Amino acid sequence: VGLDSSIKVFDVSTFFITYYDNNAGDIKLARSFDGGNSWNISIIDADGNNGWYTSLAAVDADTLFTSYYNANNGDLRFASSYNGGMLWTESRLPVQLLPGWNSFALTVMPVQLPTAQSFIEAVNSNGGSSEIIMGFDEAIQGWGPFHFLGDLGPGFLLEPGEGYFLHTESAATLHMVGELINLINVTLSAGYSIFSVPNTANATDIITTASANGGNCSTLFGFDAATQSWSPFYFAGDTGGFVQTPGLAYVTHCETGAEVVLG
Repeated sequence: VGLDSSIKVFDVSTFFITYYDNNAGDIKLARSFDGGNSWNISIIDADGNNGWYTSLAAVDADTLFTSYYNANNGDLRFASSYNGGMLWTESRLPVQLLPGWNSFALTVMPVQLPTAQSFIEAVNSNGGSSEIIMGFDEAIQGWGPFHFLGDLGPGFLLEPGEGYFLHTESAATLHMVGELINLINVTLSAGYSIFSVPNTANATDIITTASANGGNCSTLFGFDAATQSWSPFYFAGDTGGFVQTPGLAYVTHCETGAEVVLG
């Protein structure tokens, strides 16, 4: 971690560093506002083996630019941020779908939100064979809305922070392009809610944050596409917790609703 780093110092307290995380294969941004005593880490681009020879430039603490090399495709890439690295344009994060049911979520904020129909078409043009996508309606605590490939109209819009399920007969990998989402406002309803995280997070922290905001949440679990089963699980009070990943959807159960900010 930390190869090919580039640093920009604004004052004795404010440091920004871009670097290549060779363990994850991503280009990342580290920000410190207290002279390096603590750091906030976020992903700029996770398109695989991505972020070599990074160079960081800045007009001010809000306006950042970075260039870097993608070793998979052998191309030069450029990303820009106008809010201190919270969102990046031309960021890419893959959504990997396995045969069967998959949970997924938007990993970037595209210029135009995809519809259910356009997302199915994108899956099918990237190796998949999908005919259905669905969400979860917290108000009625049931699955919906649904959209099938042959339905008339574009179907429902896919929203950042929400989780969805899609069925495909064959595997597919989608590379979403847009502003990387590093902060999400999530509404957890009383009962079950399906949501996503903008950055890797521990299930323990999510439950703790939700409960601190009045959620009284007891359970959090994911869906394992490889085994086609609900897994892993975390229950309030357990020691440790699994790591949640951007691009996947997760389910939590709360006795009372809560508004949480995830970043």
